[in-house]
Amino acid sequence: MAILSIPEKNTVITNPDEIRSFFNDRGIYFDQWKCNVEFTNQSSQEEILAAYDKDLTPFMQKGGYKTADVINIFPEIENYDAIRVKFLAEHTHSEDEIRFFVDGQGLFWFNLETEPVFNLLCERGDLISVPAGTKHWFDAGEFRPFVKAIRIFIEMSGWTPHYTDTKIESQFHDFKIPLKHPVNYILTDIEGTTSSISFVTETLFPYFNENIEKLKSLTHLPEVQQAFEETKRLAKESENKTINTDDEIIAQLKAWSLADKKITPLKSVQGIIWDNGYKSGILNGHVYADVAPQFKKWQQSNIKMGVFSSGSIAAQKLLFGFSEAGDLTNYFSNYFDTTTGGKREAATYSKIATNLTIAPENILFLSDIVEELVAAKLAGFQTIQLVRQGNSGNWDRTAKDFNEVAKMIKQ
Repeated sequence: MAILSIPEKNTVITNPDEIRSFFNDRGIYFDQWKCNVEFTNQSSQEEILAAYDKDLTPFMQKGGYKTADVINIFPEIENYDAIRVKFLAEHTHSEDEIRFFVDGQGLFWFNLETEPVFNLLCERGDLISVPAGTKHWFDAGEFRPFVKAIRIFIEMSGWTPHYTDTKIESQFHDFKIPLKHPVNYILTDIEGTTSSISFVTETLFPYFNENIEKLKSLTHLPEVQQAFEETKRLAKESENKTINTDDEIIAQLKAWSLADKKITPLKSVQGIIWDNGYKSGILNGHVYADVAPQFKKWQQSNIKMGVFSSGSIAAQKLLFGFSEAGDLTNYFSNYFDTTTGGKREAATYSKIATNLTIAPENILFLSDIVEELVAAKLAGFQTIQLVRQGNSGNWDRTAKDFNEVAKMIKQ
């Protein structure tokens, strides 16, 4: 699905007919062809061209085009930075630049000089023809580039870029491609997303490990009893270890904690120990400075929010309830943890969407972990990777903070 953006006007258009009309009014050809063939990174140029010969042949004959080839960019490609830079500066060509996207995506920018600069995100099925002499540039993306596109020529030499050296592209280096669908619900991870990883590893985990023996005095609680029974069962199933005494169970839980295992009974007892730390004022949940203000804006925009973390629901409520920014729990409609399912399993996100009775494409999932984003995307969620300090971007949509996330949400 193509997305047309005019950053200066804060305008986003996704309707194909409106996009086609917009480009036709400016002498630029845009169309959409049916894409029903799947290719791999090993698919040859000949295979891809042959698959769309029935569309290519009449199109090329009508326009007087003589040859076609395939550009194939994927995350593992060598020297991608050099390839990207070649097209990232404003330039023109002496003949039309035509690309039909058979898979992946790429962003075309246009500078017609008589109006604000605009861009078009081209995806599978989109065909764009940039007229000769049009000032433009192209970006396959900084992270996880993925483009399979047929290029059509009169003469390949006509595609030699003639750089304008205006540096206008530098004015849009922080542009964020809008999300495709309206966002009715935001589901957020915690660690590395709303809160620093160091708070968890340097504050929460040590506090738990130092106070884990307090569980001995809490064995009358049903939730502790359940966690202990589950620990015995999992120790037997996963490590063929038989444990029975409270000391043995606590030792097992501490070992899992030191190994940062995402195990439900461990997460449950961690929440119980942290409860005392938060309520006594020893612990205050860390949240980044951009989080609480953006939560407020999303709530005012009637966007509901929920949390999905490997930490227990009790621990989630404690972190946000006793956060450095105050009690933030009023912003959340739902909490999910590993009792719903694994964070790296698409079925879990499908279950969450069903539970919320919201279409997956209208749910935005925020996380710093690619494997979680992959699972959510497979379930149909829209996804953005948070690239906080100490993390590096490796997803097709990234944001350094929640303010950048907000820029990508369609209004």
